[in-house]
Amino acid sequence: MSLFRFMWLRRFVRRHTTPIPYRKANKYRNWLSVAYALCAWNMLGYIVWVYSSGKFTKESYGLQNSEIDMLTPAQQFALASGIQKAKIIRSSNITETVDFKLEDFEHLKKKPVDPLDEDDDEDNVA
Repeated sequence: MSLFRFMWLRRFVRRHTTPIPYRKANKYRNWLSVAYALCAWNMLGYIVWVYSSGKFTKESYGLQNSEIDMLTPAQQFALASGIQKAKIIRSSNITETVDFKLEDFEHLKKKPVDPLDEDDDEDNVA
């Protein structure tokens, strides 16, 4: 309790409730732990079912795959970091397999948003 500094809450609960006998409190704790375990097991089963049935895709939520989604994570990071002359080389064993030049994907870079841009102020009327 002292870790979160809710001593006022502890005093309030102690003042306005009666103590629970030890055996009854232990029974409540055991019952709550079983209920928590059942809920957690059901949620795990639901997540596995959704993932295995294919309902956890972008298409199921109405989203479209963009050209950026087709890139590898390294290529996406290079685009997001904004390095001008980035070059990604993917190698397998000792040989070079793919040579990726960032200049080929300049059209995918997002235009940075200027927080001090005054043209957007009329949209954000409070």
